[in-house]
Amino acid sequence: MSDFNFSVTLGNVILPSHVEWRINTGEDQKLIEVYTGSVVVEHHGGDSTGRGTFFTYLPLSADREGLTLRSYGTDTAPSTITSSAILATPVSVSLEEDQTTFAVDAWGLQLLPQSFPGVGGAPQVLILNFDTAIRNGVLIRVGYHVTLTTPLIAAINDGLVLGGGFAPQI
Repeated sequence: MSDFNFSVTLGNVILPSHVEWRINTGEDQKLIEVYTGSVVVEHHGGDSTGRGTFFTYLPLSADREGLTLRSYGTDTAPSTITSSAILATPVSVSLEEDQTTFAVDAWGLQLLPQSFPGVGGAPQVLILNFDTAIRNGVLIRVGYHVTLTTPLIAAINDGLVLGGGFAPQI
């Protein structure tokens, strides 16, 4: 149960990395991808346990131009995730007392249509969500490792280069 929901901006995704493999299973072609990085959340908890759900984009990479997102499918022919394995874990915590408690309790992954200025339609992009809990401290960053498989379709676009101020529209 969340006390709040928060969409994290792309600028709070630290050191995103991505690798991929294209495979032919004999029946169809698949794209296997791995996304890694961490997300600055700065979730504060006092004497009672504070809970929250965070949502963030999974960028392919970051450089001077901005952060690059991949879109999957089109407005009329969206793609699907056929399988995924997700790990989200606290990687930076500030303890305020001996009795500090912190956790990432649950996580998930979705392909959701999003709108961006200057981009036609509503491309589907990856959005990671994770539930956190903190008591007597600050959960500063959460690390992620996401592996997913999607059908290999021609409508994969790596051209969404965005500034750090964009956050998922949930």
